[in-house]
Amino acid sequence: MRWLSRRKATDIALPGNDFWLFDSRVVLVNHLDGEGGNVELELELELELSEAPDLAKLCEAAFEAVWQRATPHAARRVPALAQRSAPSQRHDLTIFERPGSGWPLLGALLTLPPVRWAAWGVYRLVANNRQRMPGGTSACALPARHRTYT
Repeated sequence: MRWLSRRKATDIALPGNDFWLFDSRVVLVNHLDGEGGNVELELELELELSEAPDLAKLCEAAFEAVWQRATPHAARRVPALAQRSAPSQRHDLTIFERPGSGWPLLGALLTLPPVRWAAWGVYRLVANNRQRMPGGTSACALPARHRTYT
């Protein structure tokens, strides 16, 4: 996972909607409702799939530009202002930080160095070999230049 602030994305031509790109030629467009919900699923509409070469080229170029400029998750630093925000006002809370569930305990456990190191190793192993998982294909593989083994 990588993070890109809006400030660093100003000069990148980004598609108007979230998307998935498969084999550099098929684009699945996600129409989100502004709160993370998928409009197609909520309204029971067909998903928007496109094999238009121009759209695939735009999406691939946008992904490459964002990937090069984005900050790896491990190196991300949250600005002090965001850290001071009340949890109810923050939109970047992970499942491990949401109050009112048992997940914060697991989230706290994942911050302990031995557990964190093991979890990171398992995550990297899965991420780097996701094309070998059940249902995976060579299209699932990260390009070699994007793989990390640390």
